[in-house]
Amino acid sequence: MSNIEKIVRQAQNTGHSSSVLPAQLLIFWEYSQDLWGVKDINLKYIYVNAAYYNIFNINPKVFCIAGHLDNALPSQIAGFASLFHQHNRQNEAQESSLLH
Repeated sequence: MSNIEKIVRQAQNTGHSSSVLPAQLLIFWEYSQDLWGVKDINLKYIYVNAAYYNIFNINPKVFCIAGHLDNALPSQIAGFASLFHQHNRQNEAQESSLLH
């Protein structure tokens, strides 16, 4: 099952239509060499591409980032979770997030 299929199924299982990402963006992100990660309003990942997995040395066959918070990632990035959380919430408060 591809990452895109996993995302669609997860969104369907949660019942949150806001979790569904446009297919055009998913295709663009999936084949991009740049890091792409998307979180929901609860700061859980709903999508990351292969470059994201690679930079943090996480094997997507062993651990699926989607559905997890930063502090649950099996990587040194988990130690910075509180800073990421604070930054994300500041963006929401300032309405500068692209998802708003």
